[in-house]
Amino acid sequence: MEIQKEELIKLFDFLAQKTGESLDFTGFDAMEAKLGPNINGKYLYTKYNEAIRSVISSCSIQEIKLRSLLNYLGFENYSEYQTFLNAPIPQVLASCFGVWVSFVRQSSDEGLIYQSPVQIYQKSQKAYFVLKGPNTTYSGEMTYANGCLTTLFTGSSGKLFHHIYKIGNRKEPRVLQGIYSGISTADDPIGGRAVLYRSEKAFEEIQNLVLKSADLINSDDPFYRNLGSYFGAFEKNNLRLNRIISFNSEDLKS
Repeated sequence: MEIQKEELIKLFDFLAQKTGESLDFTGFDAMEAKLGPNINGKYLYTKYNEAIRSVISSCSIQEIKLRSLLNYLGFENYSEYQTFLNAPIPQVLASCFGVWVSFVRQSSDEGLIYQSPVQIYQKSQKAYFVLKGPNTTYSGEMTYANGCLTTLFTGSSGKLFHHIYKIGNRKEPRVLQGIYSGISTADDPIGGRAVLYRSEKAFEEIQNLVLKSADLINSDDPFYRNLGSYFGAFEKNNLRLNRIISFNSEDLKS
């Protein structure tokens, strides 16, 4: 099968990013174990060098091997890959792919902080945000615009949450601050501040925990110490409505 030279070179670049391996003989040899039985490291090394040295605009590659590589990268087919190249995921957003830990303060005066595992990943030409709660996993598309990462995600119950994180043009951030809005377990609108912290652990290894801001302030870990301080005051972190009785202006009195 013939494929445009630049498309093939970009494909190898994406493989290097996802596998964490280099584009040399050693790297391609290491990729072989990650890419499945249809892919041979020596074959990839040969095709990569053909592409970067070619003086013509197209290169040949076995269709079954191209399909395996595209599937590994999350594309259904070659056409979907071409669409992605014409409208790629912004590099700022792509730099956030990986595992994170989410922190939000409970909408109460108790100073409790919910810890949840999060994964941001690419599928086809879109980015997705997944948050695993104690009982439900929430997921939705994530986008980047105007210096912010935005996601609207839902769980099996249909309950929606909206998160917006400030990132500017920064790549590979360690900590992101944001704002969330959603619906409480009592079916009330809630909102407040949210934090994402990049983790080196696997998604499955991160536990859902309820932490106390007062305890975190005394932590030996600088991150958790700062986190406890950040989430310490209700009025800085949470929004909630007045009690609604009449659905009239009287409800707005403080």
